[in-house]
Amino acid sequence: MAQLSRLDHTGHSMVAWNPAVLKTDAEAQAAVAEAQRIISDAAARGETLTVFDPVNKGATRVDPSTFDPTQEKEYILIPRLIGG
Repeated sequence: MAQLSRLDHTGHSMVAWNPAVLKTDAEAQAAVAEAQRIISDAAARGETLTVFDPVNKGATRVDPSTFDPTQEKEYILIPRLIGG
């Protein structure tokens, strides 16, 4: 399974899909479309997209244009910090 997790003021939300059935499953295609919309909106607000690496237990910042729904990856959106 692949997923997009969002950590923000509303809590932790997640969109998940199975890349193995992406070409034939309407539900997986809808989940990817939702994930792409969320990433696009978040990038416009300055949020950071990362990919979690389960082997090294860390996340790496990635450009939103590198989002690849065909790979089994865990993407995490982190909001821009605002404060003073």
